[in-house]
Order: sequence, then structure tokens, then C-alpha cells
Amino acid sequence: MFAGEPIIEVSGPIAEVQLAETVLLNHITFQTTVATKAARCVLAAGRARLIDFAFRRTKPPSRPWRSICPVRHE
Repeated sequence: MFAGEPIIEVSGPIAEVQLAETVLLNHITFQTTVATKAARCVLAAGRARLIDFAFRRTKPPSRPWRSICPVRHE
């Protein structure tokens, strides 16, 4: 990748391209954000070791209705 250059070009019917663009932008934006954050952390840490606590924040999968209605359904 080079600064100021497009990563990908999509052409086709406007409705289909807009759907593809939305998916592509979501994936590319997330991945580049994670990579940028990691690079900044490494630069800020210098020679210190880094530890990732991301899994500590993940929650186990739950039943879908719990996110919609906090009332117990059992």
C-alpha cells in the first residue's frame, strides 16, 4: 500500500457496488485500525514487553434475548 493510492476499486451497478463497498469498508477499516493501534503501542513501549488483555474483555456467548431484554426468561 502507498499513501494516497486506492487499496481497491469496485465498479458495477450502483446498488450492488454500495453493498460491496459497505462490507469492504467495514473489514478494511477495522483491520487497519487494529494494526495502527498495535504499531502505536509497540512504538510507545520501546524495548518493554507488551501484554494483550483483549480476551479478558470478551464475554461468553449468551442467548440472544438477554441483550434485548434484561428480564430473566428461565
